[in-house]
Amino acid sequence: VTRNEQEKRLLRMLNSHGNANKCGECSAVYPTWASWNLGVFLCGRCASIHRSLGRDVSQPKSLSLDSWSNLELDVLESIGNKENHKIWNNKKAPFPFDDDDKDAITLFLRDKYINGSFRTTQITEDDYNLNVGGSKRHHGSRIRVKSAFGIHISSSERKRYIDRARKLKYDYGFEDEDLSIEALVLTSGDIKEAIKLLEKEPKREEAPPPLPRRRSTAGALLDSTKTGGNSFDWLSGEQQATAQTNGAPSSAVADNQIYQYVDPNTGQIYYIDSQGQQYVDPQAEQQQQLLLQQQQQMMLMQQQQQAQQQQTDINKASVMSLYNQPT
Repeated sequence: VTRNEQEKRLLRMLNSHGNANKCGECSAVYPTWASWNLGVFLCGRCASIHRSLGRDVSQPKSLSLDSWSNLELDVLESIGNKENHKIWNNKKAPFPFDDDDKDAITLFLRDKYINGSFRTTQITEDDYNLNVGGSKRHHGSRIRVKSAFGIHISSSERKRYIDRARKLKYDYGFEDEDLSIEALVLTSGDIKEAIKLLEKEPKREEAPPPLPRRRSTAGALLDSTKTGGNSFDWLSGEQQATAQTNGAPSSAVADNQIYQYVDPNTGQIYYIDSQGQQYVDPQAEQQQQLLLQQQQQMMLMQQQQQAQQQQTDINKASVMSLYNQPT
């Protein structure tokens, strides 16, 4: 599907009667995201919380920035906000409208899509629409995976023990939630026994993801000292000449490694060195501006389409009024 066809189809869905150009969770107007597998349009805040539920529950995508497959568009169109409410909230539980309490919204959406607290039937795998069309490419963590303890963890076991795993994280300092869930499965949910098991498990050292190499024309970061080139200042965005000879690089530069981290909620990329100093990618601001412009364009297109529809309705009403006048 081409980008133009994708945008037209998404706009048509968004402005349909069942979706009403609103977030299907909090009813905010002009949503710019949608969870394709749950069939619900989302504002930025609700999309961020949907991502925290995990890809085995919800897979939100940007209406203007992401590419959509025909399968994803078909699933979204077949459900929509109205049908989503019938499936997941037929008890009509009220949404917690509180801009200052994101935790309350997170708990509400967890109860809605993970615990099934607001529906009258049990949740099934088919409700998540991750196996439609015989495709397994969207399965994510719903496929049973082999654990560090040599057992297999199913999605139902993960849901059952996720809250206790977070208790182990925040109350006892066991940061690896997946490992904690595995321990809880082995101990049938006994937290004390799970702690004993986790204490015996050797800590797994996780290396930070490598910093991607920049193109030579854009300047190099740290590696330039090895070739006698210029170093790149991430704070000023300028090249700085180095006074080194062709010998070995200084130990201060070699030791000061920079790691890349991605905020899962905003997609913002951060660079932090071993001293805790944070750097800014000079391209990040341009990317944020591009994202904002595309979202504004999407909102403008939605407003124009609504205005055209209203004008059409007015014209129809004017014509009908002429027929109703006495002759």
